[in-house]
Amino acid sequence: MKIIIRIFRLLMSTAFRGFSLHQKLEFYFVIFFAIASPIIDLIIFKIIASLFVGSSGDNNLYLLFAVLVILFSANAILKYFSKIKKIECINRIIQLLNKYSNSILKSNINWLRMSCLESLNILISFGHVLIISMFSIFLNWFLGISLLGIASLFLIYFNLLFNRENVNQKKIRFNSKLVAYQRGEQNVLSRVKAAERVALVVNFEFFIFFAILIHLYSQEIINSQTGLIFLFIMRFICSNLMNAGSAMMRLARGWANIFDRFDTLTDSSRLG
Repeated sequence: MKIIIRIFRLLMSTAFRGFSLHQKLEFYFVIFFAIASPIIDLIIFKIIASLFVGSSGDNNLYLLFAVLVILFSANAILKYFSKIKKIECINRIIQLLNKYSNSILKSNINWLRMSCLESLNILISFGHVLIISMFSIFLNWFLGISLLGIASLFLIYFNLLFNRENVNQKKIRFNSKLVAYQRGEQNVLSRVKAAERVALVVNFEFFIFFAILIHLYSQEIINSQTGLIFLFIMRFICSNLMNAGSAMMRLARGWANIFDRFDTLTDSSRLG
């Protein structure tokens, strides 16, 4: 996680120094909305659960459906534009860093672009998991705390896996016995294997939590609406954890190609 924080700090400091006021506000809004969007998702989950279990009554059915359509449409549109703007902002930052450092990375500048984008995606995904877990505590404290604990364990696991993959990617880069195409093959194979291990563990965890939900519902400890909401929440958390895990493995590959010049980039952004 230290590498991700370092890259994020570089992004924020470069944007603060090199962006106009309008560009700064745009960049900060994109990050804020990207991290806070799960709140809207949680509201959508709750409305969908209310529709399925019929807890709101027939009179409010059409009203809830209309609210659901509006929220879903607005959320989808905002997510679309925030993702586009996020890439545009990253491209501006890369241009500034390339200018400040006198093109020190040369052809490796795209590895920096990928590393910055993946670092931001990782932080956003973990932000989603944290926010949705915190809000789920208000729905059911036991299940909410359980989700938060599971997410914390995954954070530790991802960090260990990332550090291992980072070492592997550096070994591949500096292995003089490999020709270019062999290096590329091993880079991709190693990254994909690590990402698939993440997906396997996350899916297994989802299955366990699903079994717990079924047990709690069968014992009438939770009602059908709470069970359905937490099923949505767990699927959402698993999706974000898998996205974060895959992004961390891609970051490991990108970092292996820029780590030896990153300090120079950091110094040059301060001078710029």
